Amino acid sequence: MRLYIGLDLGSKSQSEAVAVDESGRIVGEPVRFTPERSSMDEMVATLCGGALPEEVMFISEPTGTIWHSVGSYLSSRGYGFFLVSPQKTHDLRRFYKRHAKTDTIDAYTLAKMAVVHPEGLFRPSTMEPLWHNLRRGAKKEAKIASLIGDYKRTIQAKAEIALPGISSVVDDVDSPLAKRLYTKYLDPRKAVKLGKARLERSLGKVAGFSEKLFSEIWRCIETAADIETDCDYDDLRVDIEEDFEVLECLKAQWESVKKRNLRTYCRLDPGRLLCTVYGVGDTLAPAILAGIGDGERFKSIKHFLSYTGFTPRVEESGQREAKGTRMTKAGPPWLRRALYLAADVARRWDPQLA
Repeated sequence: MRLYIGLDLGSKSQSEAVAVDESGRIVGEPVRFTPERSSMDEMVATLCGGALPEEVMFISEPTGTIWHSVGSYLSSRGYGFFLVSPQKTHDLRRFYKRHAKTDTIDAYTLAKMAVVHPEGLFRPSTMEPLWHNLRRGAKKEAKIASLIGDYKRTIQAKAEIALPGISSVVDDVDSPLAKRLYTKYLDPRKAVKLGKARLERSLGKVAGFSEKLFSEIWRCIETAADIETDCDYDDLRVDIEEDFEVLECLKAQWESVKKRNLRTYCRLDPGRLLCTVYGVGDTLAPAILAGIGDGERFKSIKHFLSYTGFTPRVEESGQREAKGTRMTKAGPPWLRRALYLAADVARRWDPQLA
């Protein structure tokens, strides 16, 4: 008899396991356990009884990080360990919870997924630590990149308070010109008092300066100086200076994470095969490899596309089939980001891709 065991894992509380047979009926009593060897051994012995490892499947959601240690231990003992997307269990769980909300129902729902939707189960790409290192690093790199973008937009928004329209003139917040302008000459009245010639000489010493650009900057300054406002320019300038300091820290950390990811990637792909693809370089290759993992777990190209979330939603009813629906956006957002950026670069080099 095959057993399906659902694991409702908890990092701050005890986890719960429920076993069902091939017909979906609960076998035995639910068992609570902790991610310790003795506790997990006791849970396995209670639920599995005399069943052989190949007859048992453990099913969990990839929420948090606790599933790594639990899955690694169960796999080392020869048991099948599978994951299921939380989105796929959501509706079934909601059905069972219409009249009750318990941890047992959560674990039971996971076990039932093997009966009602076995194609929704998938094995973790790999349990090797090196792959987990790369996956964590890829997530971190994408998160820091997002924070860098947020801070750049924040600086531009604050600069717009003092100098309306300046963001369309100085579009690169990361440039030395923008940093000097926003941290030294943010008050338009003081800039006008300083004079056009002296301001031009000061800004002319940094990279990115041009006479045409300065004339547009000066126009923004004169326009802002004519507007009566109660803005505290000194406090705003200090605020932007602090944002620039945080931005520099984030950029330094981003470079450090990218270098570490590249070293891990080179150990997993010594030939750097992914880097031979148009649009894929040292930054995106680690993220793409981390997202793919073991490519053999994807049955087809369509399966991989579905995993990335770049496929349109399916809406069919009778003879009606909706066209141009939105992407599902399932799967890791950091993988979609890497694939999108790679495609954006590749289309500039390959006319057919464009």
